Amino acid sequence: ATKTIKVTRLSFTGTQTTGAVRDVLYIKRSTANTGGTLTTMAGVPHDSAINAAATAIVRAYTGNPTTLGTAVGTVRARKVFVSGSGVVLDDFNVNFGSNGIQPIILRGTAELLCVNLNSVASPGGSVNISVEWTEE
Repeated sequence: ATKTIKVTRLSFTGTQTTGAVRDVLYIKRSTANTGGTLTTMAGVPHDSAINAAATAIVRAYTGNPTTLGTAVGTVRARKVFVSGSGVVLDDFNVNFGSNGIQPIILRGTAELLCVNLNSVASPGGSVNISVEWTEE
């Protein structure tokens, strides 16, 4: 609540039982999702000697939220080929804050940047999402 979060990088890769092209959406929300099955991921500093412990958190849903937060809008969208071979063949990386691209700014406790698969399940799937941010 006391810090401004600047998301500087977001990436998505995945595999599933049968390969398919998937919609992957990066959506900014002004209110938090509710419900669903989720876990909180550990924030790992790039330099533990000078970086304080993260106050922002990353949540991963294994069961969709019951209610989605209010969408501000989709900041990026791409069709990504999710392989059925167990080998990652495609990814969706955005480096916000470089090459003239503004970082995604999250203020307060309710704003979110979400990776959304457009309501499509990934049977036998495994998804990897990486996020980098700064706190000011």
